[in-house]
Amino acid sequence: MILWVIFALMTAAVVVYIARPLFSDAAGRRRAEYDVEVYRSQLSELDRDRDNGVIDVGEAEAARTEIARRLLAADARIAQGGVASRTAIGARLGLALVGIALPALSLGLYLVLGAPELPARPLAERMADPIEGKRIEFLVAQVEARLRSNPDDGRGWDVVGPVYLRLERYDDAAEAFVNAIRLEGESVRRLMGFAEATTKAAEGVIGPRVRVALERVLALEPGVVEARFWLAVADEQDGDKSSAETRYRELLASAAADAPWRDMVSARLAALATGGSRSEANAGAGETTRSPTPTGSGGPSAADVAAAAAMSADERAQMIRGMVDGLAARLAENGADLAGWQRLVRAYRVLGETQKADAALAEARGLFVGDPAALSALEGL
Repeated sequence: MILWVIFALMTAAVVVYIARPLFSDAAGRRRAEYDVEVYRSQLSELDRDRDNGVIDVGEAEAARTEIARRLLAADARIAQGGVASRTAIGARLGLALVGIALPALSLGLYLVLGAPELPARPLAERMADPIEGKRIEFLVAQVEARLRSNPDDGRGWDVVGPVYLRLERYDDAAEAFVNAIRLEGESVRRLMGFAEATTKAAEGVIGPRVRVALERVLALEPGVVEARFWLAVADEQDGDKSSAETRYRELLASAAADAPWRDMVSARLAALATGGSRSEANAGAGETTRSPTPTGSGGPSAADVAAAAAMSADERAQMIRGMVDGLAARLAENGADLAGWQRLVRAYRVLGETQKADAALAEARGLFVGDPAALSALEGL
């Protein structure tokens, strides 16, 4: 509080100092008196030049007339100084009031709208705050402005990539990791960040670019479990069951007995061995925050439809139609499966059957009309 009072007093002092010439005619009067002395000196010098024959009489008289005119004007300014000061007193008073009112008004607004009761905090203490305590959007905007002016700032891209990922801006995150890799070089963290962002942007489909990134991770560090697992999932999506099983078995063989992900990998391997769906494997293993496929319901996902692209047209149509019809029939019997409705809507949209997708979404909304959380999840589609 004392600091703000000091700031207000300093502001008032600066305003008064700047406006000081307006509060007095002393400067103007001194200027006029100086001019009078100069003009009188010029008249004396002019007389000497005329007497010495430097200039003729006609030129001397013309010059004398001009100097005399200026001298009379300077005398008039001196004489009018008192009158001017009386006529300007109102303006000066108003200016003085403004100089005092501005800092007073600023201080008053701070007392009403600010928080003067908050204790002071050293810079070191403020910098130690976790990132969640700061305005992430503001920090991201600062980095983005810097990158617009300097797009080759590899460190900036490297910093903003994980933040984009946390904010679920997956396309921006993927681009940031690509730029960071281009400018700063490959690393396990950057490659895995790109793989995760790109996969989430594609709703769980592991595409060729992600597969290449995962293979580069293993080339840099062969023991990265996440990269080995996602490559196995990619093989599943591509329909390469044999390669997926091999990768899962290798993961289990190298895993510690207490590895937290052993059960998930075992469940996926068991599902492949028995011909079950990937969603069943996920359900058996429990939920995982990084699983690229939806859990808890059978039927097709966007990944299933994408994997079918390698089949013939007849095989692809038969597989997709069978999966979609089976899921729709199951939901007709048990409409309480929210995840199933989500997958059905996604599958219809991937197939381009938007009318059926809209109808399924409307039916799901009717079934979950009393569940705000479920309706919010459906709106997310």
